[in-house]
Amino acid sequence: MTPTRALLLVALWLSSAACGPGGKPTPLDAPEVGPPLPRDAGQPDTGPRDAGVDATADAAEDVGADASLDADAGPPPEPLPPECTAGPIFEGDAALGSQREVDAMAACREIEGSLRLSGDDIADLRGLSALQRVGGTVEVAGNAALESLEGLASLREARSLRVTRNFALRSMALPILDGVANLQVTRNPLLTTTGERPYPEGVTAFIVVERNALLTSLTALGATASLRGNIRIERNGSLATLEDLASLTSVGDRLVVIRNARLPQADAELWAAGVAALRRKVDGNQGAPPPAGDCPWTGDADCDEPEGTGLCVEESDAEDCAE
Repeated sequence: MTPTRALLLVALWLSSAACGPGGKPTPLDAPEVGPPLPRDAGQPDTGPRDAGVDATADAAEDVGADASLDADAGPPPEPLPPECTAGPIFEGDAALGSQREVDAMAACREIEGSLRLSGDDIADLRGLSALQRVGGTVEVAGNAALESLEGLASLREARSLRVTRNFALRSMALPILDGVANLQVTRNPLLTTTGERPYPEGVTAFIVVERNALLTSLTALGATASLRGNIRIERNGSLATLEDLASLTSVGDRLVVIRNARLPQADAELWAAGVAALRRKVDGNQGAPPPAGDCPWTGDADCDEPEGTGLCVEESDAEDCAE
């Protein structure tokens, strides 16, 4: 075979390899495509899935994943404590139950309603150091760690003050408080004094000082001249004198001084004699005679039998003890 004929045969072979069936050219890198898959009977042809559908499905999967994470994250965080968010005036009543809530009130100068402080971990009231006025009652109750009211040093005005069942409280001094209508100081076992100076305007309506085992003075009451309501001084085991009440000259209803173990009965009676009152009850203090058969205190709404004040013998104050 001549060289020319050999070259011609090679060229013809290359040409046939580059053509598909029927002699049509086929690209060398084209993928092999088989016949279309048959559509399932009864299933609509939805066509190709576009990018928007893919994105929506992915988003739904992400939402589901986030919800699952949230479910594993535990309870939602505690709500933020009350605070003066609209300015220095807090509208309504403020009930503070933790040290965190006390600290959050640092911007408050005035509370239009009442203020209640009651929490096991409340130990420092400096978060209220800007507070100057409370429109209602300041109640400090049931605090196990609070030793003083020092953080309320700027408080000048409040309608009433109630300090009760604070088991570590030693001082309730409020250095610039002008006065209150009602004062209640009860069941504070370590409290020794009601303050370091008298409230200039005194107390004007009611006074209750009861069951404060270490209380020795009533200094905060020194400027109180008259009361529209009652005064009750009861079971303060260390109180030995009423000289801080020397300015008090009249009581609108009841005067009660009972069961103060170190207060001489004779001194209590002498002081009470100088105070005009609708009703008086001075008994059971140091040196008082033991209860007699007939109870002199019937009909006064106090149970004076042994299970009550203990001023009278059993079954001698049945009416009051039945209520």
